[in-house]
Amino acid sequence: PDVVRRAMALVGGLRDYRLEQHGGEWRVRVQPLEADLAVSARRELTAMTARLGAVPPLVQVGAWEDTPLTGKRRRIRCLAR
Repeated sequence: PDVVRRAMALVGGLRDYRLEQHGGEWRVRVQPLEADLAVSARRELTAMTARLGAVPPLVQVGAWEDTPLTGKRRRIRCLAR
């Protein structure tokens, strides 16, 4: 998660984000959702995986979705491998 957090920190202008891994697909929700932020997030995550010598995931960037405040907030989650 640390390298993902560093990659997302390079995306300027983000107020918040959430990343969920669904196998080879990463679903990233960003706030605010703006075209340049979506492109930047996709670019930084793809570059990060290339630096690590990993297969780049399919990165889907979408709008932020509010979640209930009842549980621990996690920005990065693996839902399927």
